[in-house]
Amino acid sequence: MAAQRNQGLCDLTWFEKPHFESVTDVVPAETIRQVFRRSFTAPLADIAARARTDRNPDPELRVHDFNPLIATPYIGLSADLHIAPLPRLVADKTSIASLYHQGLTRWGVPFTRDLGRLVEMYAGEQLALIPEAALSGEREYKPGALSVDWIVVLPSVVVLAEVKSARVAQPSRLTLTAFVEDVAADVGKSFLHRDGVRDQQRRRGDDAGVDRRVDGGGGRGGGTPGGGLPAGPVVAAAADVPR
Repeated sequence: MAAQRNQGLCDLTWFEKPHFESVTDVVPAETIRQVFRRSFTAPLADIAARARTDRNPDPELRVHDFNPLIATPYIGLSADLHIAPLPRLVADKTSIASLYHQGLTRWGVPFTRDLGRLVEMYAGEQLALIPEAALSGEREYKPGALSVDWIVVLPSVVVLAEVKSARVAQPSRLTLTAFVEDVAADVGKSFLHRDGVRDQQRRRGDDAGVDRRVDGGGGRGGGTPGGGLPAGPVVAAAADVPR
């Protein structure tokens, strides 16, 4: 909002003004400036150099190259004055997608693994708000094989929900083959988990009430005979998956 109202400009001396006291009383102005300089801005020469790095050899595909303004949406004009050529990228910088990449760069895979657990827990909290829903968490349906993250039993349907926080890698966005391979390697596991749950429920019905109501005995995907409910998969992602 501030970037749009000020033609993309940000002056770090603003945080010393009285109308920012409601913010700086909670987060000190110096802390805000440190975070801004570390994560939101870079000199023009640095941004230009990153734009020239790893360019696609095919000119027609360079439109898909990484935009360095996504990583640092502001360009430093001086020590305190900075400008955002695309103000909308400032808000994107605070999104969960941006936090994913910042954390991966700084802490590696342990960060993304922990983030995945938090996203999974959040999805479960939201699913628990559905009226008349009976919620069951991830379970081992055979040695070494886990079910989907959440099984939601509703009066007329069972929803098998798998939660993912991973992102499609930049190279995989350039060709359909690479995209399918990337998605299959991660999100595709969701469907293996789903099928595993369904196969297990067809073989046994002696577990919790949730189990007895999942795919009571027919084919994959539709309504099932024998009192079972139709079951459908849902993959919940922390960010949009390019199509």
